[in-house]
Amino acid sequence: MLTATKTFTVQEYLEQERSSNERLEYHYGEIILIPGESRISNKIIRNCNITLYNLLKNKKVEVYDHDVKLEIEELECYFYPDIVITKELEKENDPYCVQFPFLIIEVVSDSDKIHKQHHYLKMPSLQMIIYISHREMGVDVYRKQNNNEWLVKSYDGVNEVIEIQGLEISLSLKEIYEGVL
Repeated sequence: MLTATKTFTVQEYLEQERSSNERLEYHYGEIILIPGESRISNKIIRNCNITLYNLLKNKKVEVYDHDVKLEIEELECYFYPDIVITKELEKENDPYCVQFPFLIIEVVSDSDKIHKQHHYLKMPSLQMIIYISHREMGVDVYRKQNNNEWLVKSYDGVNEVIEIQGLEISLSLKEIYEGVL
């Protein structure tokens, strides 16, 4: 027997999310509770945040961690990426939300990656997505090309370095996985 899932409006989601102690994502009318992360995922995110902060502190960008949500207005979706970097000024409608990501970093399982990627790839401002495995040393990098196609490159060696074009910085797998694997 199939049961109907209650759907919510964006406004109902935003009201429920503001009064919740937990992070909630919103996909096409469905509100989804975001579970806590593992200690390994948390260490990877911390390593990335520290490295990115040090590399970008004198540049005109903002680095946000997983407590700031990403709004994809035209798709009526809200996500909590692990890290979002923006280059554009964000509108002040919602101080808990960004809309114009330049780079998204996610520590993910394969199912999370597939689910969110479908939405992320449609964002005009997004130029790069970095998916980091928490089970083994491995990173998949998606870069938007001039023709709006996405090029994917995988990294799995401790000495490999990811060049982040447009920010003129690099992030090594050694930095990402320091003290983790």
